[in-house]
Amino acid sequence: MILLAGKPVKEKILKSVERIGKETLQHIHLHIIASNTLENTAYIESKKKACEKLGINVRVSFIEPTLDQLKATVNDLNYTTGIIVQFPFGNLETKQIANCIPAYQDVDGITPTQIGNLILRKPHVPPATAIGIIELLKYYKIQLEGKYCVIINRSHIVGLPLQQLLLQQNCTTTICHSYTTNLKEICKQADIIIVGVGQPNFIDSSFIGDKKPVIIDVGINRVNGKLVGDVNFDEVASLCEAITPVPGGVGQLTVACVIRNLVQIYKNFLSLSFMY
Repeated sequence: MILLAGKPVKEKILKSVERIGKETLQHIHLHIIASNTLENTAYIESKKKACEKLGINVRVSFIEPTLDQLKATVNDLNYTTGIIVQFPFGNLETKQIANCIPAYQDVDGITPTQIGNLILRKPHVPPATAIGIIELLKYYKIQLEGKYCVIINRSHIVGLPLQQLLLQQNCTTTICHSYTTNLKEICKQADIIIVGVGQPNFIDSSFIGDKKPVIIDVGINRVNGKLVGDVNFDEVASLCEAITPVPGGVGQLTVACVIRNLVQIYKNFLSLSFMY
């Protein structure tokens, strides 16, 4: 069994960012917008810390999580390189939030323009978690072409864009969700299982058939003060070809890919500026 640790992949991504130099990075500005009712700010702090370590400027605004307040805040951010809205953001859906963010400032790759460009295979900013999973699979030389992948997640920021990214690698994909029947039987046919359902230890040995699949655990849950994934690691690990740990797997890659996206947005801005 291969342990798919995220740390070496994260370090590789961040080194590619560092190569452009601190003189350039200090001109990049990230603005994170979060709900003033958000209880867990750990994700915000991890993004802020990682950016500042590289010399990237970060500001955080905690606002009332309404559509009008979000629009007003975004409208005042013309000066900033990129914008992130931290989920969850009140009761607003992803598509409502995405429609408020200018595509050229969309660090998370969730706006209709970025998603459309992804589907059409045009230059785009990919959703960070989705592209992070692809980077992880490539780093560990997990074969994708011709393989069958089951994705148990249909969100706009993970499951749907991940399906497109896998199709671009000639991987056959199925997206499953809470209404899928015979989920266990479907998973037993998979070469790769990617799960992000927010339910601790959801995937156990009953989901594994004769194949030894690669399992990517996107979930992160707190149980009795301990972080666990959506996969019962202890029960499933010996049945897999490879598996990501929680913590220490996919989560580390999301922040690294956010930073790389931010740098790409800055480069895109410079390219447009030189055209005028």
